Amino acid sequence: MPQTSHPTRRKALLGVAAVAAAAILPEAALAATVRPIVRLRRLHMLNAATGETVDLSYRTDDHYNGSALRQVSYLMRDWRQEKTVLMDPRLIDQLAWLQLESRSSQPLTLVSGYRSPATNAMLAKTDPDVAHNSYHLHGQAADICLPGVPLEWLRQAAVRLGQGGVGYYPRHGFIHIDTGPTRTWTK
Repeated sequence: MPQTSHPTRRKALLGVAAVAAAAILPEAALAATVRPIVRLRRLHMLNAATGETVDLSYRTDDHYNGSALRQVSYLMRDWRQEKTVLMDPRLIDQLAWLQLESRSSQPLTLVSGYRSPATNAMLAKTDPDVAHNSYHLHGQAADICLPGVPLEWLRQAAVRLGQGGVGYYPRHGFIHIDTGPTRTWTK
């Protein structure tokens, strides 16, 4: 008579196998074998120039919420020219990661997000630190600070993230992050 596997026996064996794998596999390898719990990514940000805020979930696992991205992009618009571009989602991920790492309940303060060519040219006339081909022109950069969090800590956290450029502007009270090549500078 052929031997058949019972559903309860199969579940028990799978359970034993999972416990054994947990004991011998590194955590990262084990995590890859199990479907992760759905993770929401949130962003709480204040635009210093306009006083507007967003506090929303903009991503679930690998799915971006288009409406939420548009809301964040509007908050990060060039308020001088009232121009908006869709901000790079990788930049928004960086902002959310910094906020999460800080464990602060305060909103990130946006000093500068998207800049239209006209605004960037105007700022470059009076500030030699403004790049003529800035990542701000492409919706790929933000100048930020976080109340209650030392600026140096925020800079170090952005550098640890290892994604894009990190500029440190202690005299101006903000850091710059972007989604360009990985690099750092101080002004």
